[in-house]
Amino acid sequence: HINNFSVVYQISLNKRLIKRRNQICMLFYFQAKGLDLDIRDVRVSAEDMAELQKVSGQTLTPTLRYSDFIVADFDINEFETAIDKHPSIKASMGL
Repeated sequence: HINNFSVVYQISLNKRLIKRRNQICMLFYFQAKGLDLDIRDVRVSAEDMAELQKVSGQTLTPTLRYSDFIVADFDINEFETAIDKHPSIKASMGL
C-alpha cells in the first residue's frame, strides 16, 4: 500500500458540520483501505497551502496527490470514479 507518497490536504475538521462529516468518512475510508497518508492542514500552514496551489493549481480541499495523480474537492464516490480511470495508479496504491 501507500507509504507517505500521498498527501491529503484539508482544512481543520471543525470548520462546518457537513464538511467535517465528509472528511471524517474520507479518513476512515482511506484507513480501512490500509493507506498511509500524510495529512496537511492548509488553513494553519501557509507553506502547505502554497504547495497545494503549486501541485494542484487550486485551493479546494480535500485534495489527494499520489505521484502525478491528483484529485481535488472530492467525496469517496468521486475519488473512486477518478482512481478507476487510472488503473496503474490504482494498482500501485494497492486498491
